[in-house]
Formats: sequence, structure tokens, C-alpha cells
Amino acid sequence: MNTRSSDFKLFGRVLTSFLAIAMVIGLQSCEQHVITYPEVGYESYSTSIQPIFNNDCVGCHSGSLAPNLSEGASFVSLTSNGYVDTDDPESSLLYTKLQGSHSSYTSAANKELILEWISAGAPND
Repeated sequence: MNTRSSDFKLFGRVLTSFLAIAMVIGLQSCEQHVITYPEVGYESYSTSIQPIFNNDCVGCHSGSLAPNLSEGASFVSLTSNGYVDTDDPESSLLYTKLQGSHSSYTSAANKELILEWISAGAPND
């Protein structure tokens, strides 16, 4: 019985050592394979901004409630009626509404895209 007990202890030590070595090797390999994700930001009005309006805004702002954020009308509606301020983007009425009374209608990431668009000069690209 004593031999069996010492064999079990030896097996336990070998197994523990093996697992410790495997863990160290595994952790080292993780450091070598860092996954990086590309930053997604403003690309163009049609691919970055209008989809936000389509998904989050046109339920109310599709013509009867200003600004009209419908496809084909939103750019002129925003830029011709004082909703964007390219000199002070964070003071833009569009952005301040999204930060204030309309803050729950879209995500923080979408608000950031809209601010990036205004900061880029609010181009119709």
C-alpha cells in the first residue's frame, strides 16, 4: 500500500509539472499572436451616415418632422437648415440633439461617426 501511495504521489507531481509547462508554453504563444481589429470610422456620407438615419431616425424624421433624414433628402435638410456647424462640430444642432434629448435613439458609436462626418467638413460623398 505504501508503494502504491508513493506511485500516486509521483504521478501527481509529474502531471502537475506537465500541466505547468503546458500552461507556460500556452501563455507564451498567446503573447506572440495578438489579434488587432481595424478601426472602423467615417468612410462616406452614403456608407457611414445615411445608414444610421435609415436605421435609427427615419421612423420620425421622414418628411413630416424636421429635419428630413430620408435617403436623398437628409444631406440638404441638414446642411441647408443649420443642423451642422463644421467650424465647431460639437456645437452642431444635430450632434447636441443626439447627446441630449435624442441620446437614446442611436448608439455612442453612431454618434461618434456623425461627429467625425461633421468634423471632416460634412461632405456629401
